[in-house]
Amino acid sequence: MAGGTINHYDSGSVGSVVLKSGRSSGVTYGIVNGTVSDVFLPGGQKSVEYAVVGQDKKLFSKEGDSGAWVIDSSGSLIGMVIGQGIRGQTYITPITEVFKDIEEKTGAKVSLL
Repeated sequence: MAGGTINHYDSGSVGSVVLKSGRSSGVTYGIVNGTVSDVFLPGGQKSVEYAVVGQDKKLFSKEGDSGAWVIDSSGSLIGMVIGQGIRGQTYITPITEVFKDIEEKTGAKVSLL
C-alpha cells in the first residue's frame, strides 16, 4: 500500500485491517473492532465512532494524530482519527459521515479524484 493512490472510499467493516500515517506515531496498523460509540456534540448533534485497536500490542495512534486518514487493506479511505480512549483504543469517524457533513454544510459534492 505504501506510495499508492487513494481514489475511492468506503464505510469499512468490523475486522478490517487498517493503517494510518499520523503526525505523532507515524505509520501504524490496526484492526477495526466491534465497539461503536455514540458521541454527543454541542448543538444536539450525534456522531457515531468506531474503535480501532493497534496490532502487535502497539497503539494505533497517539496524541497529535487526530485528523489522520484511515485506509483499509484494499486501499479504500474508511475514516479519520478523532481521538484515543483510556484503554488504548483509537476512535475514528467513518469517512462517509465526514463527507456527508461537509456536503451538508457546504452544499458541494465531495469526491476523490
